[in-house]
Amino acid sequence: MSDTPETDAVYKIHPCDIYDYIPLEFARKLERERDQARDRQWADGIHSCHNECARPMCVLRRERDEARKALHDLMEEYENRFA
Repeated sequence: MSDTPETDAVYKIHPCDIYDYIPLEFARKLERERDQARDRQWADGIHSCHNECARPMCVLRRERDEARKALHDLMEEYENRFA
């Protein structure tokens, strides 16, 4: 599957017209850049999250919170042992 489906679809319908206006590879490059920008915006945006959210930043945030809790519990255990 192509990483530029919209450009490919237009090219299949009007194979000559696209060359009259924009070179095909340039159109594909623009489509890739647009999709990458959309993905970055989605990853950086604010959203309603839940415990099973698969967004990379949300997964990392959950892992960070779990590690902090584990460290806090361990420190509390040692504090109680030596108190």
